[in-house]
Amino acid sequence: MKALVAKHKQKIRPDLYHCVVATTLPWRTNAAVNEVRLIHGTKPEHVCKILHGGMNERYSTSAAFGHGTYFADDAGKSDQYVMPDQSYNQRDPLHGLLGYHNDFPGTVYYCFVTRVMLGCSKRYNRGGVFATGRESELEAIPESDPATPFHSLVVRKEVSGFRYDEYVIFHSDLTYPEYLLAYERV
Repeated sequence: MKALVAKHKQKIRPDLYHCVVATTLPWRTNAAVNEVRLIHGTKPEHVCKILHGGMNERYSTSAAFGHGTYFADDAGKSDQYVMPDQSYNQRDPLHGLLGYHNDFPGTVYYCFVTRVMLGCSKRYNRGGVFATGRESELEAIPESDPATPFHSLVVRKEVSGFRYDEYVIFHSDLTYPEYLLAYERV
């Protein structure tokens, strides 16, 4: 992958920037809440919505592990979910936001590097993991009182048989899209 330099001057999720990240974006994550950086691939038409409002699991459709926002720790997995942005459009707010003019590079793909609080994770092991039939809320953490659902679902490739590990979040307030990657495939 060839990374493109985005001329993005606006902060992502300005409402969260000051309360969550203070005045700098440290590379360290918060181990106390099992915070990690993960990658989320997306379509061009969703980028501005995420930039301005963050991730939103309510827009998801049911996938292999329910109605959540999917992340990976490998860019190869996230690249499977992107769609191409193939031509410059001066009316496209994303192109204006990124500072593209007549220098649009061609076919571009978008991923977010996101701070994700995995919290108390449920490990997928081919059994039932959901509290409801809608697959939008995980089962309760054992012995939690009151019953508190797991915060995230971790699907290890060794168990799933997939090529990559996957992480699913069912509450977008546990995510902070920190960086937007715009790239070309080479």
